[in-house]
Amino acid sequence: MIDLYQLAISGDSGTTRARTLRSLLAQHQQHLVQLKARLIVPPGASASPSPSSASPSPRASTVSITRLRAAERASAADLVRRLATAPPALAQLLASIAASDATHATALGG
Repeated sequence: MIDLYQLAISGDSGTTRARTLRSLLAQHQQHLVQLKARLIVPPGASASPSPSSASPSPRASTVSITRLRAAERASAADLVRRLATAPPALAQLLASIAASDATHATALGG
């Protein structure tokens, strides 16, 4: 989500749309901080994921509001599915992030 928002904002930095997107991006960045704070890294393991070459990064021009809205909805749905198997403290955070993602979809016009 963070990458998508950064791409959507690039090249559109001074508009009202960009200000809205920066606000939503900041919330996603805060969610990441909260998730990382709960991450337990085994000794000898890396806390940073390896770069993936599974799919190419989209270009800024391909990240539309429609795409962001769909990504927010998909993220919210995925997080809700994870609630049943997550420990209670993590489930509470995931539910909060899912609610935020659903709100973002609405803020993006849908």
